[in-house]
Amino acid sequence: MIKQTQKVTKKEICKNISINTGISQTKVSYIYDEIFKEIKKQLKEEKSLSITNFGRLKIFNYLNLDNKKCYLLKIKKSKKGWKNEK
Repeated sequence: MIKQTQKVTKKEICKNISINTGISQTKVSYIYDEIFKEIKKQLKEEKSLSITNFGRLKIFNYLNLDNKKCYLLKIKKSKKGWKNEK
């Protein structure tokens, strides 16, 4: 199980999903890539994305202290909460 404050890698996430589901790590890794590719595409096009039973993702643009354009991703949890949340 992944701790909430711990930084994790794609490999660790895929390994845990593979163990929990019995699906090979190769297939899980492919699905992981496709999911995040689609999320990234939607956020680039619309600047926000709502995923049912998960939450809303929104991109905010701002200038940092060096006047460089930066992006901030905020995630607002859905009202129903996340499924299987402990």
